[in-house]
Amino acid sequence: MSKVVLVELSAENWEAVARMQVQADQMNFVVDNLWTIAETQFYPWARRRVILAHGRIVGFAVYGMHPDDQSELWLHRFMVAAEEQRAGVGRAALRLLIEEWKKTPDLRIVKLSYEPDNTVAERLYSSEGFIPGELAEWGERIATLDLKKLLADQS
Repeated sequence: MSKVVLVELSAENWEAVARMQVQADQMNFVVDNLWTIAETQFYPWARRRVILAHGRIVGFAVYGMHPDDQSELWLHRFMVAAEEQRAGVGRAALRLLIEEWKKTPDLRIVKLSYEPDNTVAERLYSSEGFIPGELAEWGERIATLDLKKLLADQS
């Protein structure tokens, strides 16, 4: 696998991001990227990151802290295109995101949610330090990463 990097969503890359799809059996696990792009236009606090590998756009992630709750950051979307899965791209991109989050002053908690049936996502997130928790009111499992603990463990 070649080097994975994260770049901002832009006028030059949004259409390629919008066209990306996950595998057919994963369609119920991830909201369509075009929807996410449109939705996040109204969330100035959302940071939209395009995942590049092999010099190509291969995935998409969105995270941020809602202004009403600055105590935790949420990874709202995370996807890798079907043809790029199982090659380490998702893990590399998640690690890059975690490195970005570590640079956020006073950030302690990162949360995400996923469909309980998405065992691949659960294994990936758990392997990078997210602790699966209870089901949210919208039916997804919430997982939490304690950045302070992660930083202390790495010291």
